[in-house]
Amino acid sequence: MVNEQKEVKRVEANATTANSNDGIPATKSLLEEAKGIAEEMKRSNAERASLIEREEALEARRVISGRAEAAPVIMPKVETAKEYAEKVLSGKFKPQK
Repeated sequence: MVNEQKEVKRVEANATTANSNDGIPATKSLLEEAKGIAEEMKRSNAERASLIEREEALEARRVISGRAEAAPVIMPKVETAKEYAEKVLSGKFKPQK
């Protein structure tokens, strides 16, 4: 509700500063707003790049220090002769073609 009121006031201000003959709203405030947004985006991008560099440095230190976790090795189940014989005798064994 408050944001809508601010937007209405901003639109009304632009309408009053516009030339009433041509119906085009004043662009000076829009340009200033766009420049402000562009500057904010540049600052955000610079901060993000800095954070990415720090994260990469931390990851490199972690890997070099030997504390990096490797993927767990899953050992295949080794079937004993008894288990194999039971499987064949029960009919659950299906030969590969």
